Amino acid sequence: MRARAERFSCGGRPLQDPHGAPSAGRRRRAGWAESSFQLGAFEDALTGFGRAIQLAPELARLRVLRGDALQAVGRLPDAAADYQAALKLAPNDDATLKKATLCMLEAGQGEQAIALCREILKVRPDSLTAKLGAEWVMSQLVPLWHVPMMNEPERNRAFHDGWRRP
Repeated sequence: MRARAERFSCGGRPLQDPHGAPSAGRRRRAGWAESSFQLGAFEDALTGFGRAIQLAPELARLRVLRGDALQAVGRLPDAAADYQAALKLAPNDDATLKKATLCMLEAGQGEQAIALCREILKVRPDSLTAKLGAEWVMSQLVPLWHVPMMNEPERNRAFHDGWRRP
């Protein structure tokens, strides 16, 4: 039972009630939502993740899973918001940062994706994922004629920053 409780955890902590005992309700709700997602019942998964988040709003994993379900049904801005909320709770989660930047770029929020990577770099200046993520998103936003001509991160950053200014 303990191994099962730890499966639904955040930062190695099982879903628990305030007294420290594993919460069967939280585990059940999260497990049902995750099973629904895996079966392709995305609307049911969204309902379950929403309820699980109400019970345990501090768990980044639940927001990531709901973001995955939102992305699966094409609600990209909502998915990006959930990934961002998860990163506020767990800024060291590089996998979620990748999901967030890809989702934001696909949703037409490239500028926000770059800003998110830069926010993570303020908290974790050594984050290679955030550094490369920002550079990659910039390379996707810079016009195609510019990339073959001068495909260097510094020039792309300067071009992007100059292009962005009014």
